[in-house]
Amino acid sequence: MTINPSRLSWFVFPLAVILMWVPLLMLDQWLDNEKQPYLQVRFASSALLALLVCSYAGLRILTPRGRPSYTAPFLFWLAFSLFSLASTAWSIDPFGTATNAIVFGAFLFGATAAMGDDSELRQGMLWRCSLASLIFFVVAALTMEMRPRTFGFINANWFGHFGLAAIILADMSGRWVRRLTLAGLLVIIYAQSRTILIAWLIYIGMKVMIRLLGNIRHPIVMTIAVIGLAVFAMLAGQLMISVIIQNISQLLGVSDTTRTGADFAGRGLHWAAGLRVLENNELFGFGYATRGGFDETAEGAALNAHSGMINLLLDLGFVGALLFVAAYLSALTALFKRTLLGNRIALCGAAFMVSFLPLMALEPNYLPFGSADLLPLLFSLGIVFRRPRQESISPPKRRRVVWSRAF
Repeated sequence: MTINPSRLSWFVFPLAVILMWVPLLMLDQWLDNEKQPYLQVRFASSALLALLVCSYAGLRILTPRGRPSYTAPFLFWLAFSLFSLASTAWSIDPFGTATNAIVFGAFLFGATAAMGDDSELRQGMLWRCSLASLIFFVVAALTMEMRPRTFGFINANWFGHFGLAAIILADMSGRWVRRLTLAGLLVIIYAQSRTILIAWLIYIGMKVMIRLLGNIRHPIVMTIAVIGLAVFAMLAGQLMISVIIQNISQLLGVSDTTRTGADFAGRGLHWAAGLRVLENNELFGFGYATRGGFDETAEGAALNAHSGMINLLLDLGFVGALLFVAAYLSALTALFKRTLLGNRIALCGAAFMVSFLPLMALEPNYLPFGSADLLPLLFSLGIVFRRPRQESISPPKRRRVVWSRAF
């Protein structure tokens, strides 16, 4: 009996991600004893077996009948994955770096397998993942003891990521979009997550912007235009950051007024501490998934600089950061290319990857293994890792996007 690799991954891949979330329910116990440093390796390795199954399925899809079917974005992300694994050689935590790098590589192949077959069953997988994000939120809210809104620990703000993931995945699937969007927004409001609410607003704005820029036929030009407009919006927002945060804080009922200044709600001190720890290791960092270790003088700020981009520099230095940026932009350009062909999932993926930029800047993770953001990110990548079947025969004819279907 022949097993379809994609159909296998539709069940195994979401299971692997959920297995990585489950140990986080025990986070309070881990933070209060000497086992805390092993938490990251624990939840990364718990899903490794399922991910290896997905990796095999992804390899089958990328090399059908021994002929390569992968794309340039996949090669960029594979290069970043291999560089992450190579950082084991100079890592301050070689075992943790190697484990997390292998898991990340397996994720790349697994995402390819999960998104490699375009059918209604794939839409069902996306819909189930949206529901799984909401269900996990309910379980976590009922079982976990939340800590105060302080940096470096799991708190209610963490829930907001599950609400955002539920919204994006529902939009990708096209099922129950309004109902699951409303449920996700309620989660964000419950979490009082200002960053996540801003990311959702950017996501909506990006979809509208991509629609307005639909007449731009070249994906690279569209990428530059969208990124340029997004940067302009962020720079303009910096001039009004205090007013924006104050209004959003009032809207969500956030009362920690001590963290509503112009340094992005108190993150400035953590960013400065992380950059101080980076000194003398700017080129290659301290090793993938280490965040520069624990610095007593900075009160642990280097362990969590509360910025994915600074944590990326701490992990892999400027060399790794350049590889990451190149891989990210290559995937975003490929998503825009497929958006121009009327692909709904590509449209949602492109909008999400732009909205994820402020999350990487303001939240701790650039690859959010412990967050529901991982699912829409990986699905966005997986859809562009394999060449569409029509590309192997003849280039598709250009046509205008049917936006009424895309939205």
